[in-house]
Amino acid sequence: MPNTRLEAVLSGIGDGARLEQLVADLLRRDDYDVDPTGTRGPDGGRDALLFRDGDHGILHCSVSQRWEQKVRGDAEKAADRPEDFTFFIFATTQNHPCSVKTSNRETALY
Repeated sequence: MPNTRLEAVLSGIGDGARLEQLVADLLRRDDYDVDPTGTRGPDGGRDALLFRDGDHGILHCSVSQRWEQKVRGDAEKAADRPEDFTFFIFATTQNHPCSVKTSNRETALY
């Protein structure tokens, strides 16, 4: 059962396209330039390209309950792309405890 209004909204968001739109809107509000891929289905580990303060990144969103596998797979796909990304954002509707460890611009998720 959701504890907050935000959790209630996220639990009822439905499909990934609605989550992608919500996250893109929130990132735009925080001064990110968001370039959606405009694709359905396999998108090469990205749902949008992001730009902010000269940095270039990737956004990936998922409603899957198997978020740990998704984030690892999508981060690996992003790392294999020819572009030089400086950040990766993964958004999910799933409730998860996650810690992030950063070293030399590489991030490992545990």
